[in-house]
Amino acid sequence: MCCTPRTVNWAGCKDFIVDDRDWTVRYVVADTGRWLPGRKVLLPPGKVQNPEFSGRRLPVKLTKKQIIASPPLEEHAALLRQYENRWCDYYKVSPYWQEEDKICVAGIPTTMPGAKVSSERKSKEEVHVFSVSDLTGATIVASDGDIGHLADVLMDLKAWQVRYAIVDTRNWLPGKQVCVSITCVEWVDPSKQRVGIGLSKEKIKNSPEYNPLVPVTEEYQVVLHDYYGWPKYWKSH
Repeated sequence: MCCTPRTVNWAGCKDFIVDDRDWTVRYVVADTGRWLPGRKVLLPPGKVQNPEFSGRRLPVKLTKKQIIASPPLEEHAALLRQYENRWCDYYKVSPYWQEEDKICVAGIPTTMPGAKVSSERKSKEEVHVFSVSDLTGATIVASDGDIGHLADVLMDLKAWQVRYAIVDTRNWLPGKQVCVSITCVEWVDPSKQRVGIGLSKEKIKNSPEYNPLVPVTEEYQVVLHDYYGWPKYWKSH
């Protein structure tokens, strides 16, 4: 069990694109430096080998030639289903949306009961994936009002899932950051940079503090989950 901040300085890793229904990482965004300027390079998480935590490296089972020849996506281009189809064909991976009946019913993920999306995002051709970095800084909306902003997320790189949202409450509690289980996120509106969390401001206020300079240990997670009464996800594996 290991959770790693999304903003950790992984060599060659720029960002992650996640699915807001079950918070699975769908794509790893690679930083290709000078040899593919102005272009996003999306890599399949399944091609990433065991992370090298000491060296902050994510080795991949791909050659430079394979990556260069992958379907091009401009730096600020939207991720459309047409592109995703081409990408899946190139890497010979099964489109994740073909298994959506196993993940959600009527758009609500089975792992996150009550989860919702804003009404503006319910179109037939809706795409549920977005860049984590694009959402960083979004206003966090507790059940009784705004509480701060999204500072980062904590990733489980073995399961390729987001486990926690890191909430910076400096607008209300100067200097304090707290971890909130991603299962508490009830809705996401990337266009308005807002994220709804089903917890009160008071509950968040008294939450165990998160220190970005200290590794996230099992002991810390136990204290956090006991405080909120959350199930311990690592015991179900």
